Amino acid sequence: MINGGGATTSSVSVTLAISGDDPESGVVMMRFSNDGSSWSGWEYYDFSKSWNLTSGDGIKAVYVQFRNGDGLMSIFSDTITLQSVIPEFPATAVLALFLMLASALVSGFRGKLKLGNHGS
Repeated sequence: MINGGGATTSSVSVTLAISGDDPESGVVMMRFSNDGSSWSGWEYYDFSKSWNLTSGDGIKAVYVQFRNGDGLMSIFSDTITLQSVIPEFPATAVLALFLMLASALVSGFRGKLKLGNHGS
């Protein structure tokens, strides 16, 4: 599971929660990949792993390959969407929001303010 099962991340650096089970000979080793073909080196099985996704926004897959005590291997994967750039709020939307708020304020004060010549 990537980043606790979250659907998106803004960082290429993620945490993998790892769960493998082999009741007969046990899961002994594991290795990782971003593409399912180029793998990291084998390391002893653990429940957590820091990992870097490939750069560029979009859906990212992480593969884990387990090896048990008999040397048999199995592969599992999970995906997450990388959205490293937060979408900008368009300036036109900011201006429209400002004008809408200003209009609401003026409308609210219109009934409370008396416009005109106060000297007569």
